This record gives sequence, structure tokens and C-alpha cells, in this order.
Amino acid sequence: MVDVITLGLLAAVLLFFFFMYLMLRRTFLGFKEGFQQSKRSSGGENGLWPSLTVAVWTRVSANMQTLSSTTPST
Repeated sequence: MVDVITLGLLAAVLLFFFFMYLMLRRTFLGFKEGFQQSKRSSGGENGLWPSLTVAVWTRVSANMQTLSSTTPST
């Protein structure tokens, strides 16, 4: 009786880890595919990152100019 319960629990644990593996594999493959697709659609070798970097630095420099023009000089 105990052997059947032990084997059942072992099978359940193995199935759980197998399905977790499949889920993580699907997630990571989808993540990889999304990066490849964005690289292809942007046309650049570096993909999305250069345009994102330019957008962030443009915003930062605009904020810095705003801050420098509003701070009172001593």
C-alpha cells in the first residue's frame, strides 16, 4: 500500500517538474523570438536598443534643460 502511494507521489512530482520545464522553455523561446522579431523589424544590427537609448537621453537632456532654467542662480 505504501509503495503505491510513494510511486504516485513520485509520478506527480515528476509530472509537475516536466510541465514546469515545458512552461519555462516556451516562455524563453517566445522571449528570444520576440527579440529576433524586433531586431528584424527595426532593421538595425542592434535592434531596439539604439532608438530606445536616443529616446531616453533626449528626454533626460530636455529635463536637465528645464531644471537648469528654473533653478534660481545665487
